[in-house]
This record gives sequence, structure tokens and C-alpha cells, in this order.
Amino acid sequence: MAIRAFRRVVDAVPEATLHCYGFDTLSMPVLPALRRLVRDLGLENSVFLNGWAQDAATIYETAGLAIITSQAEAFSLTVMESLCHGCPVIGFDVPYGPRALVEHGRDGFLVPFGDEAAFADHIVRILQDETLHRDLSRQARQKAGHFSSAQMARRWLELFEMLSIRVGHEKAQCA
Repeated sequence: MAIRAFRRVVDAVPEATLHCYGFDTLSMPVLPALRRLVRDLGLENSVFLNGWAQDAATIYETAGLAIITSQAEAFSLTVMESLCHGCPVIGFDVPYGPRALVEHGRDGFLVPFGDEAAFADHIVRILQDETLHRDLSRQARQKAGHFSSAQMARRWLELFEMLSIRVGHEKAQCA
């Protein structure tokens, strides 16, 4: 879906490129079909299928945005890493994952699953609007701060304190 949507993106922003990462021996069966799709859509100079990234931080820092096309997602580390590096996310609004991290229009965009046209439109919008891109990037970094080690430790302590109070209260009622 990302590759098909990117055909629309390149039509509007010819210099746009899509770099897909993570291809390894497990993904080899699907790789020829993806390469054929890239060729059939005339995207050989725009879409690049790469192996595992050794320095994901640098990739996120230099990327204009990140896209995720999963059908379902748990707490997505890809989305979190993107936000941490100020890389706005465009993803499908699927159960569980992206919605927990991406606030539509604030630090990225969520579109209905399978809506490749809306997906492409949001990519184009970010690529063509420098102010929007800058605002989304700033807000993505702010959002990531909510998930910092210090914030997570504070939330765990609050939970443990709440549970401790609840357990103490229940023991007192039993006595």
C-alpha cells in the first residue's frame, strides 16, 4: 500500500523518495513482488528497498516523515522512535497501535485503513507545507517526552503507590 500510495506522492512531488527498511532473509519471498511493483509503477528512482538500518536515529533525523501501513499494531516502537526524533508519522488508524501514540493533525496523521489516496494526500501535504512539517516535528518531539524514562518511572511509582494504598485499605477492611 505504501508503494502504491507513493506513486501519487511522486506525481505531486517528483523529488520525493521513499526508503523502506528492514528487509532480511525472512522477507525475501515478498521482495521480488515489491521490486516488480516499484518497476511497474515507474518508481525505480523514487522507492528504495533497504536491509536493516544500522543507524536508525540518523535516518529518522534526516527523514521528512515516517509512514506505517500495518493492519494492526501493538505499542509501535517504530512510531515511538519516529516521534522521539521529531519525525511526524502517517499511518492507518488501525486497532491498538498508532492511535495510542499519534494525535491526528498534531504530531502526524491517521487515515482509514486501506485509503491509499488519503494516505498519499497527507504525505504530499507535509512535504509541501514547511510550516506544517516544522510544527508536526516539534509536537512529535514533545509527545515523545511523555514517554521518557523519567516520565515512565514516575508513572510506575504512581501505580505502585496506588496499588499499595488499595491493598492496605483492603487489609484494613478485612481485619
